[in-house]
Amino acid sequence: MTIWSVGLEGMRGYRVLIEANIRTEKEICTIIGLPDISIKELKERILSNLHALDYDLSMKKITL
Repeated sequence: MTIWSVGLEGMRGYRVLIEANIRTEKEICTIIGLPDISIKELKERILSNLHALDYDLSMKKITL
């Protein structure tokens, strides 16, 4: 699955293509790309939102 999002650099925005893949494995979330702190926090936000939507994450591997 791919979606477009917006990245910010100061007051300027730029388009970012996000690719996601969910596989049946152990529960884990991996983010590949920029080492920025906000990107690392994204992992927790994604997992929290999926849990809030009652998405079954057992035995799922999420790669962004």
